[in-house]
Amino acid sequence: MISILVSVFKSILTMLLKSATLSFLHPHLLKLDAWCEEKLGIDLIKQDQKFHEKYPLVSARLEEVERRLKIKK
Repeated sequence: MISILVSVFKSILTMLLKSATLSFLHPHLLKLDAWCEEKLGIDLIKQDQKFHEKYPLVSARLEEVERRLKIKK
């Protein structure tokens, strides 16, 4: 149950960090990431970077799907 919540939180945080329109939230999100790393032992940004390094083809496909979804909107 907790892992599901963490994965949902991680995906939301990742999408917010990628969005240029919400750039004013970046300092607050970085503080939240630091808090999660300190209190929970989870570094969301590093985990996302490791995923992209470990699975570059999946990462590229996800970016393509996200780009297509943005075009349709």
